[in-house]
Order: sequence, then structure tokens, then C-alpha cells
Amino acid sequence: MVRLIPKIAKKINEILKKRGLFPLESPEKFIQRTKGRKHRYSSVCQDKKGRKFIFYARLHDSPFEKERMVTEVKLARVLMKKRYDFFPKYFDGKIEKDFEWLLREYFKESPLESKKEIEKLKRRINRAEILRICETLYELQKIKTSNFPFLKKFNLKKYLQLIKEIRKEKIFSKEEEKKLKAFLSTHFKFLKKESKYFCHGDLQIGNIILFNKKIKIIDLESAQVANFAFDLCFLWARLWRERKTAREILNNFYKILPKSKRKKFEILFRLNSLFIGFHSFTQSPREYNKKMVERRKKFFLKVLKGALYSFEKLKVL
Repeated sequence: MVRLIPKIAKKINEILKKRGLFPLESPEKFIQRTKGRKHRYSSVCQDKKGRKFIFYARLHDSPFEKERMVTEVKLARVLMKKRYDFFPKYFDGKIEKDFEWLLREYFKESPLESKKEIEKLKRRINRAEILRICETLYELQKIKTSNFPFLKKFNLKKYLQLIKEIRKEKIFSKEEEKKLKAFLSTHFKFLKKESKYFCHGDLQIGNIILFNKKIKIIDLESAQVANFAFDLCFLWARLWRERKTAREILNNFYKILPKSKRKKFEILFRLNSLFIGFHSFTQSPREYNKKMVERRKKFFLKVLKGALYSFEKLKVL
């Protein structure tokens, strides 16, 4: 059961008052509206000069959520000094005794995800915007992880655990289980070698903002060190309801890659599809009814089966 940090609304209000910020939605109303389900508070705020910002603060009393929020605050501190055009500007942030908070740039444009339906685009993305997303994903690979020494490396043992977890779900035949074990065993050292890149970790359409020929990637709390195909694969998979757009993003990103990296990408994409596909298969988002949950499971089962055989099978999904 989720627990809120004791007296968290009062503590957030004290920070807002101290910094002269006036929220569009108070912490109390936010918690009431979301029934305490959101792990962090977020609201548009104005200062005395009328300038707008986005304010975040952790709500849940959870070691997992604390670790994630601490990661973003530390990232924000670095990004205040070292700017990347595709990340928002961060203005302030602090790790308090029992919670953390952030103040970042405000954008009039909202993320690409529909406010009415999760994992659904709010509008069609044109070719120029798809290319911008792909180019940004490629630029993410170039970020030096040495600038962020506090970032954790992705736990690669989770890939090997798929053998046991998939067997438990009984979704593969005995032959497919053997194929899975052989594929993971053959490429595990390669995966380990390639896990050296900056990775957003939760790159879905709810964290991408497009406006005025610009792109902003927000919510960096899941950032980590992983392989260069992870973010692209995560975005591609979570666009399960928007397959035409997903295929266009995958195909255009593949074309951007130097030829020397394409074979590596194909193997990594299959490995990531197994990991992301399985965990997506086992999820049942509360926003979906039973019919939608089953549709989602059916799609991610196709992802798992495709990843087992070839990159080409994944490309056409």
C-alpha cells in the first residue's frame, strides 16, 4: 500500500512560500484529485513577476521513489551548469531531510500523450517531427556519462532472469525457452560491453514535448547507464497503439545510425524487446478495462515472439 510522506502538503507549501511561488493547484488539492496515487506533486507555479515554472516534489514515502527523485535533483544540478537543448532548463532543486523538490522550465505545449487515453498520441506526428525525435535519441548517446558519476548502471541480471520469469508465465514452448536461453547466453557479454551510454530510462510519449521545431525530453528520474538501443526500444514498444508512428521512428533511427553500429543495434533491440516486452506483458494499467488489457498483452506477446527470432520480425509489428 502506498504511503504519503507525513505532513507532506504542509512541507511543500513551506518551500513554495519561501521561494515566492504561487501554484496553480495546491498540494492538498493535487493529492485529493489524484487520490494520493501520484508519486510526486507537480504544478504550474508563478512568481511575483508573473513568470511561470513547473514545480515537482516527492509525495510517496518509498525508498524506490526517493532514489529516483534524488537522481533527478542531482541531474538538475549538473544541467544548471551544463545545458543540453533537448532537456528543460532547471532553476532550483534540493534534497531535503525527508523529501526532494525541483523547479524547471515551463512550456505552454503539453507532452505528446493524450490526456484522455494513456499510450495514445494526442495528435498526429509529421515526418519532420519524427526525424527530430530520432535525431534527439541519437544525440542522447553522445552525452558523457562521466558528467553524471552518480548514475546507476542498469542491472543486467534482469535480462537473465527473463528465462525463469517467462517459464513461470508459460507463454513459450519448450523449444522457444531453449532458444531464449541460448540467445541470452550468447549475447550477454556483448550486452554488458555495450551498457555504457546515458539512458533516459522512461522515454514514452508522456515525456516528450514538441513545439516550434523544438523537442524537450522531461522527467529524468529514471535516468541510468544502459545500452544505446534501450530508449528507442522503450518508446517503440510503448507506442503499441500507434504502430505506424512506431515503425517510422524505428526505421528513421536505423537510417541515422552509422553502418558500423547497425548490427549491434539489431541485437540490442531484440534483447531490449524481450525485457521491455515481458514487463509490459505482465502489467495491467488501471486506466484500461479488461478488453484493453488483453489487447495490450496480445501485442506484447507478439513482441516477445518476434524478438526471439529476428529484428526483421520486430520491424513489421
